[in-house]
Amino acid sequence: MLPGFIAQPEDEPYLSGSFLETEYTDPDVDLIAPEGLFLDGIYFFNSGNYLRTPTYDGSGQAVHPDIVYFPEGWQGYKYWMAFTPYPFGKRAYENPSILVSQDGYSWEVPPGLKNPIVGSISRGYHADPDLLYNQDTEELWLYFMRFRDNQSYLYRVRSGDGINWSGPELILQEPSFGMLSPSVIYQGGLYRLWYVDSGRAGINSGYTEVKYRTSDDGVNWSQPQKVSVDLQGHQVWHLEVSYIPSAGEFWMFFPGFKEGHVANHTDLFFARATGPLEWMVSPQPVLTRSAGKTWDNTRIYQASFLYDEDSKEIRLWYSAAQRVWTLAYLMPYPTYIWRIGYTDFTFILMADQGIYDSP
Repeated sequence: MLPGFIAQPEDEPYLSGSFLETEYTDPDVDLIAPEGLFLDGIYFFNSGNYLRTPTYDGSGQAVHPDIVYFPEGWQGYKYWMAFTPYPFGKRAYENPSILVSQDGYSWEVPPGLKNPIVGSISRGYHADPDLLYNQDTEELWLYFMRFRDNQSYLYRVRSGDGINWSGPELILQEPSFGMLSPSVIYQGGLYRLWYVDSGRAGINSGYTEVKYRTSDDGVNWSQPQKVSVDLQGHQVWHLEVSYIPSAGEFWMFFPGFKEGHVANHTDLFFARATGPLEWMVSPQPVLTRSAGKTWDNTRIYQASFLYDEDSKEIRLWYSAAQRVWTLAYLMPYPTYIWRIGYTDFTFILMADQGIYDSP
């Protein structure tokens, strides 16, 4: 358990004691819509409550989910999720961890596994796990970031059973915050990597670029190419990409923030592309911060999604934050509780109806 904090009961939506429930308002942001939005054919309601996510520190607070689904199961489970604990924004606990599920709602640590699968480091911190399954080697591959000494490092660990993991293998390195939130898929005979470059200032930069690389083996990567994601006054923060065979398109979900602002108040956007470099973005977010004293009222963050080709259902697991107040030196001090929630929507390709033309 995280020293100094009390593990939150499963049926308690808010912390008690010195933590006060708070309603989030921001006069500079006009995107809050508690009933959800219907934009470009996608309509997501906010999850009424968060999922229970056991964490090695005992807080239950989690962020940055990435899910691999096996219809027939793999090592006894259909859903495998990589994530990091993020208790009250404490980076030292943000170490890659694994949970499993049979239905996508109830999550547990697989028997025999001890989280985290990559431990803390003395200087710097970890973040942004990305999980995929290699059919050729029958392994789970987990990519993650390490930020240390003003450098961004992309690492990979591998497992043939989800329990025993290899040691970290350095894959790429960029200066400052030149790489974050990697999203790796295998499609068309290539490993494809998208990531965010936030420059020297990271979350405080106000501006970001999306970059793209390819690889034959998932280890040796091409030089980066700049990706066009036109958000019209917003910037991409963390991202998740998947290829949708029935649409012949790449789809992306990402939290976006207002250009020139700190990336603290984000909502979720949706983008589509027929190629890896030119993306068409929903003009408005498809999932926004809830109004009121809810678990996702401050930041809609990294999401992972699955698309069912038969039912046309998008299943979305998203991380989000609620701002709460505590006392520090007898003064009110804001902090954040991080959780993962679930929502879904049946999405009919609007291009098929002549409403939403693909680029």
